[in-house]
Amino acid sequence: MFDDLGYSTKTQHGVLKISKGSLVIVKGNKDKNNCLFILDYFVVTAHVSLASNTLFDKTKLWHLRLGHVSENDLVELEKQNLLNGDKLDKLDFCDHCVLEKSQMVRFGTGTHVSTRPFEYVHSDL
Repeated sequence: MFDDLGYSTKTQHGVLKISKGSLVIVKGNKDKNNCLFILDYFVVTAHVSLASNTLFDKTKLWHLRLGHVSENDLVELEKQNLLNGDKLDKLDFCDHCVLEKSQMVRFGTGTHVSTRPFEYVHSDL
């Protein structure tokens, strides 16, 4: 698959690199136990979802480009023809948006009645 897109694969000294020109897309180190390469990271993920439709890709791409903008804002930008004429589809679930909107639950006010000194002590261990 990567060969068809013009990427080159190189293994040297137990390191696998898939690159296009000077841009390294995937890098992995060889596992000494079973001779497989463990991938460390992906630098570019634009070609990962090759099987999905173009509308989803464009919608997700605009969502990410505009800083995780809401689906309603994307629809408004599309109506104003500000997305280079791209037709958008429904935006799928975004993990990052959900995690960023989560909030810590507040602690309730405690009621403590002490009658003598050191009857109720807070300490840091």
